[in-house]
Amino acid sequence: VGVNSAAGSEKLRVALLQFSGHPEFFISGAIVNSVTFPPVGVGAGGRLTGDSTELAADIDWHEANYLEAGTYIEKALVRAGSIFKDTSPVDGRKRVLIIITDGQIQDEDKLAPARKDLDGMDVQTFGIVVRRTDQLTTSDIAAETSLRPITSDPHDEHFLNLMIDEIPEKALDGICDPNGPWGHLIVDQ
Repeated sequence: VGVNSAAGSEKLRVALLQFSGHPEFFISGAIVNSVTFPPVGVGAGGRLTGDSTELAADIDWHEANYLEAGTYIEKALVRAGSIFKDTSPVDGRKRVLIIITDGQIQDEDKLAPARKDLDGMDVQTFGIVVRRTDQLTTSDIAAETSLRPITSDPHDEHFLNLMIDEIPEKALDGICDPNGPWGHLIVDQ
């Protein structure tokens, strides 16, 4: 998915987090937070990695444990911030967060502290709204309206609205290429 060519080369480290559902919801009878990641011992276990085997295991875990519900991302942004805090920038690597959603964000009013924290760590935040069809729907517009302000400034340059099969080619492949859609914002030229 676009990261494999750089994964393992120590040029890119990725952590995959899934956010979905209400701030608290049930899985197998237990209340869990709205941000999930593989447990320790499975893939990267919610930490940054450049190992393509760990990333593949993370993707498999997220597909098997997909949560479909409302889009509440406050806890996911806080968790992402803690991942960045727990790791110091290495060799001038940029800190990049990509939020991918297919629905309107429900907790926009609670995100300012997490956004401020990410901005304070120089995290470039990008956003992608996933469309189900090639036609823009009112749901897509609502998702776009709620996600765009969460991205870094300038918001229009840190945001895409794509069909799911377009994400690898139009957003992730060449993410560090200065000629890519976001590369000029990530790569020092």
